[in-house]
Amino acid sequence: MSKVFEQRPAFLAVICVFLAAPFLLLHDIPLFDLPVHIARQHILYDPSIAVAREHYEVLWRVLPNLALDLFVGVFHHVMPIDWAVRLFLAVTAIQLFLGAVALNRALFGRTASFGWYAALFVFSGPFLIGLINLCFGVGLCLWTFALSLTLRRFWVRFAVCGLLATLVLLSHLYAFALYGLLLGSHAAGQVLARERSPTAAAAALAHLAIPIAFYFAFVPRGFNDFLPIYWDPMEKAWGFVTVLGVYNIVFDLLCLCLILYALRLAWRRVVLAPAMRWPLAALALAALVLPNQIGQATWVDARIPSTLALVFVASLDWRGESAIRTIASPVVAALFLARTGFMTLQWWTAQPVFAEFRAAFASIEPGARLLPLNTHYDKLVAGEVPPLAHMDAIAVSEHGAYIPTMLADRPYELLRYVPEHPPLRPDFTAGTPHIEDYDDVLVYGQGEITPPPGTSVVYRGTGFILAKVVHGPAASDGAAATP
Repeated sequence: MSKVFEQRPAFLAVICVFLAAPFLLLHDIPLFDLPVHIARQHILYDPSIAVAREHYEVLWRVLPNLALDLFVGVFHHVMPIDWAVRLFLAVTAIQLFLGAVALNRALFGRTASFGWYAALFVFSGPFLIGLINLCFGVGLCLWTFALSLTLRRFWVRFAVCGLLATLVLLSHLYAFALYGLLLGSHAAGQVLARERSPTAAAAALAHLAIPIAFYFAFVPRGFNDFLPIYWDPMEKAWGFVTVLGVYNIVFDLLCLCLILYALRLAWRRVVLAPAMRWPLAALALAALVLPNQIGQATWVDARIPSTLALVFVASLDWRGESAIRTIASPVVAALFLARTGFMTLQWWTAQPVFAEFRAAFASIEPGARLLPLNTHYDKLVAGEVPPLAHMDAIAVSEHGAYIPTMLADRPYELLRYVPEHPPLRPDFTAGTPHIEDYDDVLVYGQGEITPPPGTSVVYRGTGFILAKVVHGPAASDGAAATP
């Protein structure tokens, strides 16, 4: 029975189909930050919303955060932008899975059969929050690390892995840091175990010189990129809790407990690759000691447990045929199908919410200034599917609107607000936006939602209203509103 679930191409292809299906079957994917990422792609590549250039300026430059932008830049020539984004998400999910499988085979050979269990950990917290460049980079990181373990000739490894590591860097700086941590700790472990000389270990790390040189030669940097820094113990715990997701915490925790209990029962029947003890320890230590925020990057420590889970699964293999192995494989397959099916159904039930926002935004003018109010901006609410905080970005994608919640004016983003623009973004960030500076107001809330003074409701949806700002003598005094 267990041979049915071996890591054969046909079986892996079936898993990949199920991983990709939610992104290709559904029109809207309810990842927390995704509406903003889609809006950026429309600003970059969609001529039909050229009016958006009145609000956002594109600063093309080499950044370690370009996975989605480069992917859509290629594929938007042959398909719509939204389809290119969905294809990127499907490729990211498949790459995370196959990256773990590749590492499993690099460690245990072609007969390795534990790595496909990593499919359970693809839709993790970072993925569902919308850290999609990071997740793409982590998948590429796993592939490159696996390749670095199998290539023996120095110059081949130096050229191939150096190029791939540079692509990891371009995908996401954090993913490259994880790659360096995996590679460095693996080499250090071999030296300490006297399995490799310091000279041979240095040769294994030599290809890192290519992406590092690329970074210092082409990537803009600033000291303030790494300030402020602070720790949050609760966020550390949150990272480990969300290795299976963020939207159904109780269900995900029950599944995680089941997986850990099953692993405990099977532990004597599995083997941990000795060479991976140091990399796993390094990832765990980094998750414990890193701060929660470095500069404008949040969730820094909490991003690691999902990668740790993938690497841990890839570092295991069965000791041989056994009764528990025969049972485990179909149970894992059933759990994967159940979780993926439930997630897809949940995403499908979220489609009417997206449709409501589109219907509301149909009433705004192209290039309008849209102010979101009373929203949990940049905060994920447990159990809220779809997340509402960035729904205002749909108005950017479809109407070229200005919103103060775009990911712009940040060190590693391609967009910034037009310098000549009034200080709408600073006022919003300070919590004192002025309604009269906007054309429309989007108000989130529970129960009966009251429109702000000086506005007129044009659309009532589930959990939100859209109101027009009344300018001129009919408008009330422009008191600051609280976002």
